[in-house]
Amino acid sequence: MKHLVTILLLLSLSIFAEGKKVKLDSKSWSKLNVFLSNFAESELPFFEKDSISNADLIKFGIHHNAINYPKEMKSNSKNANYPNKISKKAIYNAVDKYFGKKLTNKNDEKILIFSEGENEDKKDFYLIPEKDFYLLPIIPVQIDPITTPTGETQKFTQVIDMIDLSKSVYEITANIYGIGFMELEDISKKKLNNLMYSVSVDKWKEAITPSIMTKIKAVVKKDKSGLYKLISYTEVKIIKDENSGEIKATE
Repeated sequence: MKHLVTILLLLSLSIFAEGKKVKLDSKSWSKLNVFLSNFAESELPFFEKDSISNADLIKFGIHHNAINYPKEMKSNSKNANYPNKISKKAIYNAVDKYFGKKLTNKNDEKILIFSEGENEDKKDFYLIPEKDFYLLPIIPVQIDPITTPTGETQKFTQVIDMIDLSKSVYEITANIYGIGFMELEDISKKKLNNLMYSVSVDKWKEAITPSIMTKIKAVVKKDKSGLYKLISYTEVKIIKDENSGEIKATE
């Protein structure tokens, strides 16, 4: 009898350790899709907890603003080699909002973000070299020659499930999808956003065919205001069954 009690106790502890699945309503699911899509569209590199560099945080801040707040991208008439600039304040705000990390001039002033030279004015802006400006996903479009022959892909993320790990920390499994830019010519931005963030891909009835690019696991922490902060962002290796087309994780 004691052995049975011990086994049941171990099983219950195992279940608790794995966390409890969160039942998401449509509004919460959509908000999480928007939150995670910010990282996919900005080409955030995968990282384990506490391992993301300040350089990658700043690159995210630059790309996020270029995509979502293009007015933050200013012309720089003082230096022909760096014709564009973006305020550090806008970058720091994005990093704080999505990662809960405070950047200042003290901890980022020696970071080289672009290809060459001094690319910051040490106070208010990051300066963007002319040769690197085209790398910013302004519209947003990412370079991905595998997904489409033209290399232009709209990326977005949809949540598969969410696990409560306790203490306001959650593990999210999600798919990152890509849509060939040529397929988006006849669809409005409003309608596209509704599809990407609020309608599961398997229920799309539009003449658009998103392709799964990868699967990810993200660990997030919800703060007191109800906003999520990204703690880790890792890739789940996948394979595609050539006969059924089914996507499976290799782990």
